[in-house]
Amino acid sequence: MSQPRPRKPRFVRSDAFPPLATTERDVRILSLIERHRFARSDHVRASVGGSCQHLTRRLGRLYHAGLLERPRAQLLIRNRPNAHFAYCITVAGQSLLRERGLPIFASPPRARGETMALSLSHSLRATDVMLALERSVLASGATFLHHDQWRTDSEESTRLSHMRWSVTIRYDGKRVRCAVLPDGAFALDRAGKRSYFLVEVDRGTMPVSRGSPEQTSFRRKVLAYKATRDAGVLWRCHEIPGFRVLVLAENLRRLSELRSAAASCFQRGDSTMFCFAVTGQFISGRDEWLSCGGASVRPLAPSP
Repeated sequence: MSQPRPRKPRFVRSDAFPPLATTERDVRILSLIERHRFARSDHVRASVGGSCQHLTRRLGRLYHAGLLERPRAQLLIRNRPNAHFAYCITVAGQSLLRERGLPIFASPPRARGETMALSLSHSLRATDVMLALERSVLASGATFLHHDQWRTDSEESTRLSHMRWSVTIRYDGKRVRCAVLPDGAFALDRAGKRSYFLVEVDRGTMPVSRGSPEQTSFRRKVLAYKATRDAGVLWRCHEIPGFRVLVLAENLRRLSELRSAAASCFQRGDSTMFCFAVTGQFISGRDEWLSCGGASVRPLAPSP
């Protein structure tokens, strides 16, 4: 009678494996996870393809070989899909990508500590959104470019980094300097004509508005993006002539609150600079967007 195989530990690496011979598919998996910082197995399968069972086993091999990490904090995320582990890259995984000449971040993401559960949940939701945006762009016949692919010089092509800048805003008559860090950034290229987008993934944890300009709020973000455009900050840094901000919220009620806050920042109460959609609906394939004034817009569609 055959004995059942012992279950491999989920968060403790096992040395009961022969040395791993990495394949080109492994490199694609590592590069995908590195670009998004955190990704689940279903994210990888949607991008790389192949058998679910085979991919799950291969991700396990990459984990036990020390090329990937499984953050324990994922166990604290509410409503997480139990069948899908979340992964991030390790120093060893980055070294392999560097040897292949692929871009990497300066260091692996922080993957330990129970206090990181909230940020991990947000990062995984951002990966949901960015992969859905990529699918939507590719389905329209356009090319999807991550922001590190906007520039072609050798320095930019060998490293990954988050877009981050500072700008001075006027908030209820007070001037304040604030940092801007989008959840994502990409360009849509159609026949050599590019459109640029910044992405905000709202989880409902940030106040919509606050009385103090020193405190973070969604309204302060809107003013910061407006000031970024007016001051030409991204033109100086990335030669971007203009951009739109795609805001994705978890439900219609929150979406309405965010749209109202954005509309209050524009003289006419509306602008297509900000486009809003419900996260779950967009991920499921409903490409429906609203301006902050409530008008239907199609930011990812071909220009007429």
